[in-house]
Amino acid sequence: MYKEDKEKYVILNIGEETKNIRIDKYLSNLKELNISREKIKKGILSESILLNLKKTKNSSILKKDDTIYIEKELLKTDDEIRKENQDKKHEILKNMDILKEILKYDDEYIAVINKPKGLIVHKGSGTEDITLR
Repeated sequence: MYKEDKEKYVILNIGEETKNIRIDKYLSNLKELNISREKIKKGILSESILLNLKKTKNSSILKKDDTIYIEKELLKTDDEIRKENQDKKHEILKNMDILKEILKYDDEYIAVINKPKGLIVHKGSGTEDITLR
C-alpha cells in the first residue's frame, strides 16, 4: 500500500463531470499536465501513477471521488531532466577534480591522501557536503 505524500505526488480528485472515462485518456487530455499517452502508460506500469493509492491499469475507468496520484518526477520535461543530469555530471566532475588534487598515490592496496582541513571523510547525520568517501 502506498502513502499519500503531497511532496512526491500531484493529486487529482475526480468529480461527477469526469467519471466513466479511462484513466489514460483522462490524463492525456489534461492540458495542464502536458503528458503523453506513452508516458502515462510507462507511469502506470512503473507505479508512478496510482489510483486511490493502488496500482492501476491504463484501461481503468474513473469513478466519482476517485483520486489519481502522479509522481512529480514523471511530469518533468525533457529539458528539466537534461538540466538535472547536467548538474549531476558537473557535481561529479567537481568531486573528481578535488580528488585529483588531494590524491598523492594509489594502487590496488592503498591510497595516500593529503586531506585538507574541513573535508568530511564520510557522510553522517546532517552532512550533505562533498565527502572524501
